[in-house]
Amino acid sequence: MNWPLSILVGFLSGIAGLFSAGWVASLHGGWHQISTREGNLGYFIVLMALLGGIAFFIAGLVIARILAAGGEAGFVKTLGLALAFVVVIAGAAMGLSRVTADIPPTRDGRDLILEVEFRLPEGAASPKEMAGDPRCELGVVAGGLRRSSQWGKLRPDQAREEEGRWIVPATFDLYTSSPDRIIDASIGEVDLGKFMVPMPSRPGAEFETWSPWKPQPREGDPVWPPTKPSFRFRVVKQPKP
Repeated sequence: MNWPLSILVGFLSGIAGLFSAGWVASLHGGWHQISTREGNLGYFIVLMALLGGIAFFIAGLVIARILAAGGEAGFVKTLGLALAFVVVIAGAAMGLSRVTADIPPTRDGRDLILEVEFRLPEGAASPKEMAGDPRCELGVVAGGLRRSSQWGKLRPDQAREEEGRWIVPATFDLYTSSPDRIIDASIGEVDLGKFMVPMPSRPGAEFETWSPWKPQPREGDPVWPPTKPSFRFRVVKQPKP
């Protein structure tokens, strides 16, 4: 097989690699919760697609020249082997991504919602009267750094007062199975709290009831003071459509 046909094999395998790498990158982005903020996921897909196209063009050209040196393979057979190489590598990459992915927990085939109540310190002002936008976030912390996060819904309009302390409800999509989950909330410049959520990767039915108010100090440590914020949580299934 001559050089023009070898280049054509490389070109066609590069096109196949371009689309395969882009498809695998899009799956990887969903499985690994790559942020869509500022187009991060889109840039990642485009970059991986371009790198895949270049890499598989080179691979296809190399395969074609190796087989041409043997003098046995024709164009169709060479192209088939090059495309098979694309399929094998893309399949391996997809399998590795899936195995290492952070798949959200489910129950009975339904996604889960993390419901949280933030309890403000004694003497705090009413959340309904606080100035600024309400904000809350569920994230994953690894090595002291926030690896991923998603916004939740903080509802100061539904705040209630119990025993002289204001309680503000919030909800989050339980998008991650990582046990290293962290939540925080604020209204304008007022911080409502930042806490690690003590919950396993895939919470069972026992987490459908409200937890005790947390943080809970270890045995022998002082009781968590009412002058600091606290929280409680539970996990519920997404409503059926």
